[in-house]
Amino acid sequence: MNRLLESCWKDIVSIRQSVVGKASKTKPSSHSNTFHGLWSRWHTDYLQLSKNSSSSLLLGSQRYSNSIYVSSSTVNCNHHIHSLYNVDKGLRKVANIPHRQYFLKPRQDEYIHFGGRRENFWDRWWSPRGLAVFGIIFGGCGVYYYIHLDYAPYTGRRRMIDLTRNQEVSLGTQQFRKVLAMEASHVVPSSHPLSLRILRIGQRLAKVADQKDFHWEFVVIDKPVANAFCLPGGKVVVYTGLLPITPTDDALASVLAHEIGHAVARHGAEKLAFMKVLFILQFIINIFVNTHALNSFMINILANLPFSRKLETEADYIGLHLMAKACYDPREAPHVFERLAKRNVHSPPEYLSTHPADKHRVERLQSWLPQVLPEYEEKCPLKPKKRKRLDDFSSWFGREGFA
Repeated sequence: MNRLLESCWKDIVSIRQSVVGKASKTKPSSHSNTFHGLWSRWHTDYLQLSKNSSSSLLLGSQRYSNSIYVSSSTVNCNHHIHSLYNVDKGLRKVANIPHRQYFLKPRQDEYIHFGGRRENFWDRWWSPRGLAVFGIIFGGCGVYYYIHLDYAPYTGRRRMIDLTRNQEVSLGTQQFRKVLAMEASHVVPSSHPLSLRILRIGQRLAKVADQKDFHWEFVVIDKPVANAFCLPGGKVVVYTGLLPITPTDDALASVLAHEIGHAVARHGAEKLAFMKVLFILQFIINIFVNTHALNSFMINILANLPFSRKLETEADYIGLHLMAKACYDPREAPHVFERLAKRNVHSPPEYLSTHPADKHRVERLQSWLPQVLPEYEEKCPLKPKKRKRLDDFSSWFGREGFA
């Protein structure tokens, strides 16, 4: 560092001597006076910087001060310089000295990178006013969540639902009309034997569901899709692709009871409320991690899909109870998902699906059977014998041929 300072000062001394020599041959001018004033001011600022830095720099400045110091009494200095930046600018203008940014102190207004620390998110919000705003927001969300807490039937699970039943029924009716408009050419007539069969089973299940404000409707759509759904308000849609998996009334009742269980538990309204919570959660995460695609993917994997699988499991449980109340054999429900598992060989992993794996659903249904079989056997004492005769008749034709 001392060698660098020594070389720099030697260059400056030589330039000063040449400029002063030229100035002495001519009459004194404002440029020479300005230069002497600049030099005096520059040397004073350099000494001040040296004192604040280190002892080695201080000694170096004192060594060269005798050779370059110009007394202010011999020079009439009328021009005052107020910063090292102006010194550098004046020297380059008078003596054509090249600009050396590494030697002079940079100006704060030009070099923003080396300026003061900028205000970030925490500086703005980690303050009494910011904390008060956060407290009001989160406190209001907590009160809103607590006010709209509800209990799911049959399971007693606590959840938030902020839609009234009238609003939920209205949304279900609107969605049902859209489905009928889209599938108008595939709707099976209500007088068809298949429609009458589904209507008979559905009304029996709807009676034990005991939803007085629901207007139950059952529609069959002729498409090779193994699917069925129930919209809020009791609007049930069944696709004909589901019939090979449900050859008997008990099997078909297990699917319809599952879909009716969604409506009884108000899962449609609960999903809408949960989407609001996910939106707020994603907004908060995006404040700290500004990667929207990654945040959406993680929220879908860690929150949305597990929530959907939980609702499907709860609908299985409620549907099993509805089957027992309506005198449909609940032991048929695990067999339906066994046949469904044979068809869904290339299904995605469970953590990437909205429904639980068929294998896990079968295990859960079998574990719940001891809870519903006593009610079924007590209310329907003649049903097992009738079921046995139907099984013998179906096995004679080859029951597995329906799957």
